[in-house]
Amino acid sequence: MASFDIRDGLADWPLGRLVDENATLIIECQNCPYQTVWTPQEIIDRFPNAPERRLSEVVERMTCSRCRSPKVRVWRAAPGFVPQDST
Repeated sequence: MASFDIRDGLADWPLGRLVDENATLIIECQNCPYQTVWTPQEIIDRFPNAPERRLSEVVERMTCSRCRSPKVRVWRAAPGFVPQDST
């Protein structure tokens, strides 16, 4: 059973499509209150040579940077969303 939850029908989207669609992702730990944001530029910076990699392939390897839990939830930010400092 998967320990992650990808919302908004994005699981099979290639990373390149997320960038092309200017999608900002919100990534939230389901174990602790940590949340972070990936802008299209951050997706490019993290995966410069993998535009065909599917989001589900990336998320299945994720762990929370605070508590190390693999239980993460990912969804697309609403249009007009402006990321704040998430550190």
